[in-house]
Amino acid sequence: MREKIKNATTIVVKMGTTSVTHQNGTLDLRKLEILARVLTDLENSGKKMVLVS
Repeated sequence: MREKIKNATTIVVKMGTTSVTHQNGTLDLRKLEILARVLTDLENSGKKMVLVS
């Protein structure tokens, strides 16, 4: 699987609301920042990123 991702030009990331919120439903800014950094790093490495919620 990692090899397929490594060779892919477009990566689709499917995430649910609970991935970026606290248990009380408020946004978890730390998780959002981490997600943004990871997606940005991948984009900067030449991958086309698609984020689906």
